Amino acid sequence: MLNHLVHQLSKPIRALLFLTFLVELLALVPMVYMLSLFQRAIPTGSYATLISLTLFVVGAYILWGTLEWVRSQILARVALRLDWDHSPDVFDAVFRAQLQKQAINPHQIMSDLSELRSFVSGPCAVAALSLPFAVIFIAFAGFIHPWLAGFMAIMLTALAFSAYLSQRSATPILRAANDSAQAAAQSAGIFGRFAEVTSTLGMQPAARARWYQSHRNSLGLGLAAKEAQGLTQGVSGFINRSMADLAKALVAVLAISGTVDPSFVFIAAMLIAKTAAPINVLLTNWAAIVKARQSGDRIQKLLADYPPAPESMSLPPPKGRLLVDNVAGGPPNSDKELILGVSFSLEPGSCLAIAGVSGAGKSTLAKLLLGLYKPSSGSVRLDGVEVSTWPHVALGRHLGYVSQEVVFFEGTVAENIARLGEPDSEKVIRAAQAAGIHELILRFPQGYDTPLGDAAKFGLSGGQRQRLAIARALYGEPKFIVMDEPNANLDEKGEADLVATIHRLRQAGATVVITTHRPRVIGAADQVLIIKQGKSVMFGPTQTVIDRIRALKAGNAGHEESLSESEREEVLQQLPTSASPRTPT
Repeated sequence: MLNHLVHQLSKPIRALLFLTFLVELLALVPMVYMLSLFQRAIPTGSYATLISLTLFVVGAYILWGTLEWVRSQILARVALRLDWDHSPDVFDAVFRAQLQKQAINPHQIMSDLSELRSFVSGPCAVAALSLPFAVIFIAFAGFIHPWLAGFMAIMLTALAFSAYLSQRSATPILRAANDSAQAAAQSAGIFGRFAEVTSTLGMQPAARARWYQSHRNSLGLGLAAKEAQGLTQGVSGFINRSMADLAKALVAVLAISGTVDPSFVFIAAMLIAKTAAPINVLLTNWAAIVKARQSGDRIQKLLADYPPAPESMSLPPPKGRLLVDNVAGGPPNSDKELILGVSFSLEPGSCLAIAGVSGAGKSTLAKLLLGLYKPSSGSVRLDGVEVSTWPHVALGRHLGYVSQEVVFFEGTVAENIARLGEPDSEKVIRAAQAAGIHELILRFPQGYDTPLGDAAKFGLSGGQRQRLAIARALYGEPKFIVMDEPNANLDEKGEADLVATIHRLRQAGATVVITTHRPRVIGAADQVLIIKQGKSVMFGPTQTVIDRIRALKAGNAGHEESLSESEREEVLQQLPTSASPRTPT
């Protein structure tokens, strides 16, 4: 990323180097002014010379300040360009990493961009730009005497080499300290996020002990980093102080021998201070440099590991024809397959209820159907297209999904139903009515304009959250809807509304897949799939499956379905006595 940024911003960087060259040239003005005072104004006693020199140096200072201001503005805009150009890519990469169940800290990754932006516009960037122009001051020292230029070159090399050795030992400690501090902050954030559970179950002392151990570790590493930096600063401080005095002594020897003017003693000290200034700034801010480098490395690795999907040809909206062919798979980055060879097909207007004992793999199958998980073998095709290869940016608006963990984002009720897009009032109300929640939303404090999200003061019950999630899934009238336990928190009225919603969706020609343990919802489906340990043990029309399960329990059928007696009983409790008589017209 950083190499690409340098190439992309080559023109601003060239402008910055040119401005820095001019600024460093103007840094010679105070030295020339002092030489002129001692060699021209004072010996001749000319006030005119003094005034003209002073006016010249004031004008040079004005130009100097202007150029520094322009440089700072360019740096600020380069930093802003860094954020503008890469923050969308970083956001998308974080999104893709989380979809693949990667253990990353999204807050840290996003703050890395701010860290880089601050670094680019800060003093370290200015020092890095100024460092190559130390040759200007060495050349000016050569104008005074070659020995002074050679001395400065040797001492600056020694300063840079000592800094390199010291920072080579300090950098790993600084990196470890930064990582440990981030881990401690993340631990505190997790415990704080679930403060109610932590407090209610009396877990606060144990949580505090775990956080404090991580915090103590970060403090210890921070202290070790400070000690390593202290050694660096001590060595560089010694070289800096000795450089200045030794340069004065060298010029004094040359002045005593009559080789140079005595006024050059002061100029030598100024040259040393100005030449070593960039290195000193970098050494003083080395912790910030290491932190920025870590941020850049994390962002670069993230973008390399999770590149954007290649653009593909746009496809027509799906009609809802689903074909699942011997699909197997599980969560990303997991060697365990939770679904093993499941096959079935659905036509538009069908509703499939997926049932089974707890842990059978129902939620995993639902995510495979949506393309959230990529099959390890087999295929899931929607209108003939493999779902996992269909970009969700294009497919998502044609899908409806209700997950077990319902989450709403900062925004109004209408904005959340509209999936954070610009709400279409007619579509929002239609989705809410289809989910049977329109009247309930009107009773909210601000109706459809009621704010939701973590910062919202208005709290939703579990049932209200699920019904709003159903409305969001129905926004835009998608033709393929998957609901994972959508009635877990619904009361009898909410469940009746859900059943009515399923019938309306079927009448509209949508394909619905629902995982549930409730007989009433299963009765609204025309197809039932029963899975056990990721395998399909029974699939067919709802009434047929109900009859087969009852026959198995009564011992009037074979045992090829491989359901144990307890599993049959559990599945039987999920099934209605008969399929719902309501069917799409």
